[in-house]
Amino acid sequence: MHRIGDYFSNVSEKVGQALGEIILTYNMDEIIKVFSDFVEEVKLHFSMNEETRGYYKCLGKDCPACKAGIRPSVYCLLPVYNVAQDAIQVLRMSVVKGPRKIFSLVMGCFDDPKIYKKLVKITRDGRSSYKLEVFESDRAKLAGVDKIKAFLDTFDTEKSNLTDIYPLYSVDEVKDMPDVSRRLGVHTDEQTE
Repeated sequence: MHRIGDYFSNVSEKVGQALGEIILTYNMDEIIKVFSDFVEEVKLHFSMNEETRGYYKCLGKDCPACKAGIRPSVYCLLPVYNVAQDAIQVLRMSVVKGPRKIFSLVMGCFDDPKIYKKLVKITRDGRSSYKLEVFESDRAKLAGVDKIKAFLDTFDTEKSNLTDIYPLYSVDEVKDMPDVSRRLGVHTDEQTE
């Protein structure tokens, strides 16, 4: 875990199952409350396979998906309070920068010292284009106070990982994924039947 200021100052140089992930879909608003400046970086692959569909953690230098030419994407994870869900969730942001990229927009929120007392409305309006609206309201000050406090009281930034919301498969499990094994030229028993 890093403080967001530390992370953002270094990112240009780097070019729990208990938590849910905020899934940003087209033209759907999510209203969140930012309550922490702790972020965590993660490299993820995406599986199109029926049984493992979704993101999973890259295994690093021994990763069969990487060896098969499936490049991982780098994301920044930020814990937030999702107002509609009344839950602490993880906002996954690609670290790609740009004027309508979520990473740049959310990073800009931290320029406001009162961001922790406001709500943020995120709207996805394209494949990778977003709009952010920051606003104050009486509701913003009280939104999720109990859940945020409970999370902060129990989440140990030295021992806990936001990345735990994504599965970590073994080398053999990744190798056996059809999209990986096909690219590696490896045939599993399932594919030969």
